Amino acid sequence: RAAFLKLVERNGGVLRSLTSKVETPLTATSDLYDLREAQEVLRTAFPANGYGYGADFDAVVQKLALVLLRPNIIFDSGHTEELRAAAEGGDPSAQLDLANRHCYGDGVEHDPEAAYRWMRKAAEAGLAEAQSKVGYFLRTGTGVAADPRGAIPWFRKALRGGYAKAGYNLGELYRLGLRVPYSPRRAWLFYSKAVEMGQEAANFGLALLCFEGRGVPKDEVKALGLLRRALRDDDPATIVEMGRFFRAGVAGPEDLAEAEARALALYRPGDPESLRTLFALRREACALPPPPPNLDELNAELN
Repeated sequence: RAAFLKLVERNGGVLRSLTSKVETPLTATSDLYDLREAQEVLRTAFPANGYGYGADFDAVVQKLALVLLRPNIIFDSGHTEELRAAAEGGDPSAQLDLANRHCYGDGVEHDPEAAYRWMRKAAEAGLAEAQSKVGYFLRTGTGVAADPRGAIPWFRKALRGGYAKAGYNLGELYRLGLRVPYSPRRAWLFYSKAVEMGQEAANFGLALLCFEGRGVPKDEVKALGLLRRALRDDDPATIVEMGRFFRAGVAGPEDLAEAEARALALYRPGDPESLRTLFALRREACALPPPPPNLDELNAELN
């Protein structure tokens, strides 16, 4: 903890210069978002085998610190008061939007509990997207006690309402056996349904089942084809998994290059998920020689 805080304090001036859209100042102690997350991402970015970003270490640490020291309000896309008034007036679409804003700190405080409350209201009003997101909150314990089994009815409602991503989430529950009966066959069915409805990212789950031979015969060639299809959807999990396929000798250099290009395209300043995706891909595909040429774009952004 002390070592990480020293890095943050040393780079405080740089952090402040990178936060032109942030209204409140950053401090090394009061705004630390999640030290465990910081440690995890740092280990991912700079693994013990020495693979890393060389002279760009400080630049990456500066950006990582900015992400993890973010204040509650990250940015503001406007019309917040009008949106809140509409949500309080019972407009389900406004309730969904306000819930999303509380998730990301958009014009309102980053508040997972408030996000869940507003999302639940929109879900109970019948919005399929909100129903799926309530299921996701329950599955992950975001703003509410984790209850993967309780997420299933919400995902099913959303799927019946035509929200394809709910099928993806149901597939994940059954593939991983997250407090529900482990069932690769059910997972395959729900992933397939999501793909039929246009959710290309669900090919990720089908690829893993094929790759590992769970519920279906093991078929690495078919698995790679499915993962390539899933990659078109720019799903972070798929991007990272392509690194594992490469390391296993199933995917080729062109597949890894495609995954890295998509990871870089997803990168957004201040977004911890997009930064973590890039780092996780590097960890999974550590056989690549450092640094790849197109990392220069990211380094320029970090500096």
